[in-house]
Amino acid sequence: MKPFPDRWGGQPADYGMDPRVVAPNRQDAYRGRYADSIQEDLLAIPSLSLVMDPEDWFGGQGIYANPTARSSAWDAWERAVSVEWLDPDRAEGFQIDAGIKIQGGAFRNFGLTLKKSLRLMFKDPYGPTKLEFPVFGESATDRFDNLVLRANGNDAWPYAGGSALYVRDAFAMETARAMGMVAPHTRFVHLYLNGAYWGLYNLVERPDAAFSSTYHGGDKDDWDALNQDSVPDGTREAWNRLLSLLNQGMADDASFFRIQGRDALGHRDPEMENLLDVENLIDYCLLNFFIGNRDWPGRNHWYGRDRTGSQGFQFYPWDSETAMGLGSDLQTNITGASGSVAAPYAALRANALFRQWFGDRAHQHFSPGGALYVHPDLSQWLPATPENNPAAARFARLASQVESAMVGESARWGDQKGSGPFTRDEHWLKERDRLLAGYFPGRSAVVLEQLREAGLYPQIDAPTLGHPGGFVERGFELSMQVPEGSLYYTLDGSDPRSKLEGVELARTRLVDSQTPRWVLIPSTQNGGSALGERWKESLSLPLDGWQSGRGGVGYDTAETYQALIGMDVSQAMPGQNRSAYIRIPFETKAASLKQANFLQLRMRYDDGFAAFLNGIPLASANAPGNLIWNSFASGAHDDAQAILFETFDVSGSLEHLREGANLLAIHGLNVSSTSSDFLIDAELVVGQREVIGEEPTAHLYQSPIVLSDATTIKARTLVGAQWSALTTATFVMGEPQLQVSELHYHPAAPGADEIAAGFDDADDFEFIELFNPGGVSFPLIGVHFVDGVRFDFTEKATEFLAPGQTLLVVSHQGAFEMRYGEGLPVAGEYEGNFSNSGERVILEDAQGKVVLDFAYEDQLPELQAADGGGFSLVALQGGGDPRQPTTWTLSDAEGGSPGKRPSGDASGLLRPTLSIDQDKVLIECQVPLNGDYGLFASQDLGGMQWDMVLSRRQVASLDSLQFEIELGGTFPMRFFQIRKVSMLP
Repeated sequence: MKPFPDRWGGQPADYGMDPRVVAPNRQDAYRGRYADSIQEDLLAIPSLSLVMDPEDWFGGQGIYANPTARSSAWDAWERAVSVEWLDPDRAEGFQIDAGIKIQGGAFRNFGLTLKKSLRLMFKDPYGPTKLEFPVFGESATDRFDNLVLRANGNDAWPYAGGSALYVRDAFAMETARAMGMVAPHTRFVHLYLNGAYWGLYNLVERPDAAFSSTYHGGDKDDWDALNQDSVPDGTREAWNRLLSLLNQGMADDASFFRIQGRDALGHRDPEMENLLDVENLIDYCLLNFFIGNRDWPGRNHWYGRDRTGSQGFQFYPWDSETAMGLGSDLQTNITGASGSVAAPYAALRANALFRQWFGDRAHQHFSPGGALYVHPDLSQWLPATPENNPAAARFARLASQVESAMVGESARWGDQKGSGPFTRDEHWLKERDRLLAGYFPGRSAVVLEQLREAGLYPQIDAPTLGHPGGFVERGFELSMQVPEGSLYYTLDGSDPRSKLEGVELARTRLVDSQTPRWVLIPSTQNGGSALGERWKESLSLPLDGWQSGRGGVGYDTAETYQALIGMDVSQAMPGQNRSAYIRIPFETKAASLKQANFLQLRMRYDDGFAAFLNGIPLASANAPGNLIWNSFASGAHDDAQAILFETFDVSGSLEHLREGANLLAIHGLNVSSTSSDFLIDAELVVGQREVIGEEPTAHLYQSPIVLSDATTIKARTLVGAQWSALTTATFVMGEPQLQVSELHYHPAAPGADEIAAGFDDADDFEFIELFNPGGVSFPLIGVHFVDGVRFDFTEKATEFLAPGQTLLVVSHQGAFEMRYGEGLPVAGEYEGNFSNSGERVILEDAQGKVVLDFAYEDQLPELQAADGGGFSLVALQGGGDPRQPTTWTLSDAEGGSPGKRPSGDASGLLRPTLSIDQDKVLIECQVPLNGDYGLFASQDLGGMQWDMVLSRRQVASLDSLQFEIELGGTFPMRFFQIRKVSMLP
């Protein structure tokens, strides 16, 4: 067949570049504006070239000619392909043989787009079983089983027209990582098929079992990987067990802890199955709420769990394109999500502790330094101040990556809609700027208010700090403030509220199921459509045509809700409207208000509601942002949850409760006018609580706090008995330092006793030791290994490494303790293992800044005993650059000395003396051991760059070691040190 046939099956082919966008001699519609730059634009990002038999692309059984074809046979619609990476910014690339298939769901159809997403598979029989190349840079793995080439169907010109940006999904994934989640990495590329330009694609990791095992640890064969349609890896059994427990109810803390593998007191029990990572779930929900993801939760999601590990289900963003102004807007509210992947979230909303955790996580992300923070007074996006709107900065950075590449995409696919071509300057730039100016400045405030209305963020404002955290001078005075109430804080990393107990002294039920109420199903005929806001504000509203009664309001064609319904609306609501107006007037006595410090709204609802107290918004669930007389619920509420009262803490609305006559108005919402059931019932409770108990570490803030060392502040506002969200900040003094002091990358084989105990793999005995050589504590929160092995110090017991202290991260704690004993400072177990042949090791802080970066190897004769010979690599006293071989030596004993620093002064340096003899400088010191020593010089006493300028071999122990240099001569340095070295150059 022809290399590029005229038809792809029944579809006319499309290969060319639109001459209206780029044409020779500037004879296009834009007078050469794009033609002049397109050669450079095609070099702005890397290119990926896919080459295979044209028959396999476009023939009768070609995958591109049959994009909707699928088969249960794994290889029926896979083909062999050559993949080549071409990067204009680096000399190194790759070529690999792989398998390829069409990727995606609806957009396989030519009626939606001619541009198809593709999936690359590195496996037998096509070629190597792994692609080994740093496709996504140093922050990601460099070993891949699969990669997906996303055409960005919803967010591309062929479908979205002028609203397309091509970066919405990448933004969701980048934001997930900024929030601390694991998420697929992305890289924009130009794609070529058999040499023909095929447009702009987003190359992305596929979050399957191999992906999860790479970033969370474990064997990929032990991971379940699920998505909206199927179970690509493992089984659905654990997910079904989780759903079964959720359906039993989550209102009590014992149930909440149980699904996390914790006992009734919340302590982790290794004998219990951990089914859910709640913090990850909360972050995942917050991400989707922020972007207003309209394809979620019913579609476009991945989640996974290691069947043999200690982690619960992890959730990954995927295909998040119908979001951020595309199918959603600034006011989009999806906090009422339920079902599918949001089933855990919907069930857990009934639990007060979950709602507290949700508010705390939300506050972290929406506060200064958080991934979704917006400065309240400087919200508009300005490139010079990215810290005022980090989400906008992230979006602008991604947009800049494809700005030039959009020219090629415009010429290739900008004409599919049949109208004039979509172009970068006329369409793409305008949509980008629309979001920067209209979405990002206001979205965070909108979502926070939605969370408040949903009972997921406290009405009480959290403390604000006079400094957001980071580096400060020793003796810095930290001020804090709250608009009302008392401010409690801790300095030991504990939660202020965990030290205080609330005791309920009194409660009064103002409204219950038997309180008289009036109901109207609004329509144009009964005038309900014209009531506006009056029905929920006015106590004197004429109620002609309203139905009166007691009990729950609703209908049910089955029997689930029958016993709860006192006011049946089955004649007025089904098939006619999805909204119901409910008015419940009630009286409040002065005695009930006098000492009241909490207010609760308790709701049964199917499927949603918005409640108002004297016309003021009180709480809502599954309610759209813009309520009108015929609105419908934004999500469904499971029947098993709907029959239970869900408590909403609305204490922040106590001020709107009046002595005498009041009105509780509820806008009930059904998800569909053809729904088989509907239910609304309410209780309103007011009362008094008292805070009691000892506060050994929680302090009442009265004046600025003087900080003398690295410190984590945790603070909450207390109003009556109601707590705010948690404010957290870490402060660092001086110049913290961290070194790798010991590395045992290839331990000796296990002994008979160790094998008998089940530790039969030498890799189980690996460890890496960190040391603080400085004079101030080093903050570990957010510090994580990203290469070599993977480990995150966040949420570990040790938040700071004190001066002169060591900390160990090990491969297997049980094996380590059998060989070295218990009681050593072990932070935890890392994921993966150190390579026996040497590799690069990178440690980053919470902002992605490199803390340590070095590579080790065993090629030096003096260090070969560390490669399986039983010895470890030990950094010489005084530290130095870990990238230099002369920084390392062998441990004194087999197995190394984890957790123990060599004797000597606190810094570990040899202390030379200096004298001047005419035009020479003599540097000498006493050395305790024979061996090789070097004189190192530096221009900067606090720097990492120390160069060895002279060396000596010492043969007589305790004799004076001397170095002689000329004044102002060969070595115009300012600082010198002497260190023992492993070899002489």
